[in-house]
Amino acid sequence: MLELYKETQVAEHLLAGQDTVLFLGYTGSGKSTSIHFLSGTRFKQTAAGHFKPVAVRNAACEKIQLSHKVTESVTRFISAVPLKLRDVGVKQFGTDAKDNIMLGDTPGFFDSEGAEVDVANGLGIVNAVGKAKSLRIVIVMDLMACTGNRFEAAKKLAYTLANIIPNFKQYAPYIDFIFTKVPKENQNVDKMQNILEIALDETQKSNPHDSALIDFLQLMYNTSDPMFVHP
Repeated sequence: MLELYKETQVAEHLLAGQDTVLFLGYTGSGKSTSIHFLSGTRFKQTAAGHFKPVAVRNAACEKIQLSHKVTESVTRFISAVPLKLRDVGVKQFGTDAKDNIMLGDTPGFFDSEGAEVDVANGLGIVNAVGKAKSLRIVIVMDLMACTGNRFEAAKKLAYTLANIIPNFKQYAPYIDFIFTKVPKENQNVDKMQNILEIALDETQKSNPHDSALIDFLQLMYNTSDPMFVHP
């Protein structure tokens, strides 16, 4: 565990004083793949239907490993990827003109590596939040998985986010979502909101006192410009 925590300190140093986008989500949701994609990595589809990086544009992404097993994480500690926005055709970050930002990759919540990774992960995230110049959080999630199985995955994400950022609802303007593995027919805001409206209504009726989950679903529902990713 000490070794893992030392690795997180390296990333914390890189993130300190930087405009940072921190990617959070559970194991297999697509955080590392999303960072590769946003950094300009090109992929090709394999015979098994997976997507394999074939041209990594940002050298810092070489250390960001990818796994095709949704229950196995290859990201063991928080790591930082510097991104020159002009290199990927971006001229504005939020409401400001920025030249560079840092992308923070994190191990998946409920990681397959065990409790020590969860502890090191949590410490690294909390420290990164405190040291960054500015912070946006991107929650990467499989929408259908999070709204299925009685919202168990959404509950875990909601409770974890609440532990990291108490009263996270007030930081809604700084939280974005990337929805992965979304069928093409559901890749529009109206259909997404219909799915979330049903989930929110059911939760308010069955668990009216579960404020963390209700706030989390409401946060997703109010997302005005989500990104949909489908291989």
